[in-house]
Amino acid sequence: MIAKNKLGMIILLKSLYTSLTNSPYVKINRFNSFSPIRSKNFVSCFINGEGYFSDLLRALDNAKFEIFIRGWWVSPELYLRRPVETYPESRLDKVLARAAVRGVKVYMILYKELKGHMSNDSSHAKRVFEGLSKNIKVLRHPGKRLFKKYLNTIYGVTMRKV
Repeated sequence: MIAKNKLGMIILLKSLYTSLTNSPYVKINRFNSFSPIRSKNFVSCFINGEGYFSDLLRALDNAKFEIFIRGWWVSPELYLRRPVETYPESRLDKVLARAAVRGVKVYMILYKELKGHMSNDSSHAKRVFEGLSKNIKVLRHPGKRLFKKYLNTIYGVTMRKV
């Protein structure tokens, strides 16, 4: 920002002063945060998995167009509600199959594990999920080319996230 004359400098300084005095980011906010509290957010806070998985099941059952799932360890045999004897229809593969029958497109990206390091069996998950419907597409990532080219980087990132 360069002012070409004195008037331009005054306007610039006045604008900076107005920004500094009116910005919510330069004031002390709750919990000493730089960020102000925002209202009208669609956020749910969960204390345990029961509330989360119940809401997840409800959202999957209410999906109308698309479902996107990204995960490290996604199992088709996962029950979203417990006890499993009471809620056998809450198994993830059954939930996604119901959605696919309704015409919902399901897209999944599963972490493709390094052999000998993890046993999440993403190939099994891909086979099961894609076998349910043509509306379910599963991508296992990263592929072999990435492993060969960036093995050290990927391995390092994997270990930091675990």
